Amino acid sequence: MAEPRIRALTLRDVDRILEIDSAVTKTAVKSGDNDLWRLIAETTTCFGAEIDGKLLGFVLADIRPWEFGRRAHVGWVIALGVHPEAQGKGLGKLLGERVLDQFHRLGVSRVQTLVEPQTKELEGYFKALGFKESPAKVLVLESKP
Repeated sequence: MAEPRIRALTLRDVDRILEIDSAVTKTAVKSGDNDLWRLIAETTTCFGAEIDGKLLGFVLADIRPWEFGRRAHVGWVIALGVHPEAQGKGLGKLLGERVLDQFHRLGVSRVQTLVEPQTKELEGYFKALGFKESPAKVLVLESKP
């Protein structure tokens, strides 16, 4: 097997990102997802992991210029995924390190993410990258369909 390569994502990767996310979450790609992911891909810091030219993992992140109580740039890891066939090969670690390195180079001193109960296995991944629990509360308002 060839060495993994980390590279910037492009809009040409959107369909493969959706395939990987669907394989990881076991959720079918819905009509309209493509436009959402295109918007994210255009406006965030995104990296992909490929082996032999095939995209097998991704991380989507962005930098927010202002947050409540913090007048400094805050990096957010929005989404990540490694195709189930490629998990356990270190691609997630390479992607995490690459996006954290990019934040550091851009002067971002605080990076945040959310771990939902249905994806609690990601907590160990983020802690291995150096993340820790925050005393901040997440407040949610959901509208009824």
